[in-house]
Amino acid sequence: MENAVEALKIAAAVLIFTIAITVAFTMFSNAKETADDVVKIQDSQEYLEAADLEGKLYISSDAVKSEENAKNAKITTKGHRIVEVEDVISTIYRYHLEDYGVTLISSTGEPIARFDSGTESFIQSWTSTAVNGSRKAEEILDDYEKKINEYIKNPYISSIGEIDLKKLYKLEIEGSTEKQKKFGAPWYGHEKEIIRRINADISGNEYKKDTKKYKGKDIYNILSNAKEIIEVINEIDNSKYLQEELLEQFQLPTVEVVYIIINK
Repeated sequence: MENAVEALKIAAAVLIFTIAITVAFTMFSNAKETADDVVKIQDSQEYLEAADLEGKLYISSDAVKSEENAKNAKITTKGHRIVEVEDVISTIYRYHLEDYGVTLISSTGEPIARFDSGTESFIQSWTSTAVNGSRKAEEILDDYEKKINEYIKNPYISSIGEIDLKKLYKLEIEGSTEKQKKFGAPWYGHEKEIIRRINADISGNEYKKDTKKYKGKDIYNILSNAKEIIEVINEIDNSKYLQEELLEQFQLPTVEVVYIIINK
């Protein structure tokens, strides 16, 4: 009789333990669901796949075929973002910190401005007497410009004007002679100077350091008067160029952000 009672006690204890485990797992599951719901409320995309984000950051592959829907979703029918002036300016201010290139191009294919630490290092140190192996200075400059043109290709402009670094980084030098180089990036390597140069380019004002003057490109005005600004991000694989002398001395970016400015 006593054995039967003990057996019942053991069975009851096992039952109670089982119920406790079940309740605990149920509570944990409910807590997780509650946490997920809170996150989803804060995130309008709710961790959905890109094709399901109708009306959110992206839209479905069927909807993107409609130009009207694509415009409402702020992306092009080719899948690139349509951005605002503030987006472009924010990207420009971070280029030297995150080590990517930024190039602004008009809808006619004319390069407007370029922001890239590698390019600035190159243009600042380049001289008309530079020689690298069998290549002379102008050939080295031309090769570098051709590389940049490859990097800024995009599906919206079939014919991009050749990058002219002497024009983009043109300087006025007080008391200069014909032998002095009249282009460069005197702000290169100094964060405060880089910010000053960016400010000048955005506002259209003048940047001055020592005897060198650089006229800003008035980017804010150009962007504000644009009908549309398209952002294309090109990821660049530099590995195939590692054996070239060009990259042994001068670094090119691994990410190029291209803004195509569509005029009204």
